[in-house]
Amino acid sequence: MRIIFIMMLPFLVTSAIAAPHWVNKPIQCGTIDDVDGLIYAMQEEFLLRGVGTIYNQNREPALGIIGVYGNIETGTFTIIEVFAGGTEVCVIAFGNKLKFDLEDYILEMPEPNKHPRGIDKMKIPS
Repeated sequence: MRIIFIMMLPFLVTSAIAAPHWVNKPIQCGTIDDVDGLIYAMQEEFLLRGVGTIYNQNREPALGIIGVYGNIETGTFTIIEVFAGGTEVCVIAFGNKLKFDLEDYILEMPEPNKHPRGIDKMKIPS
C-alpha cells in the first residue's frame, strides 16, 4: 500500500500545480489625466495598443484597451489598461531595461517541452 501511494505522489502533486489560478495583484488605477501625467513624466512614447479582455474587481470580463509606452533612451516602460468608456486607467506593470531583442528567442526552434515563443528562456537581468 505504501509503495502504491509513493508511486502515485508525483501525479497528485503535478496536477495541482499545472492549473492557472486567479490572484489579486495590487495595481494602481486612476483617471486618464493622472496616468498620462506619470507616463509624460517618464518621457515615454506610445509603442503599441491592442483591444483585449480585462476584468474588474468582481472578475467580470469587458473589452478594454491595452497600451504599452516606453522610453528607448532610458529603458523605462509602462503597460496600462483602459476600461471601456475611458473612465479609469490601471497601470499593469512598469519597469526599466526595455529591450527589443525578443526576435532572438522567437527565431530559435523550441526545444521539446519548452515554450514555443521562448518566454521560459527570458532571464531577468540583475
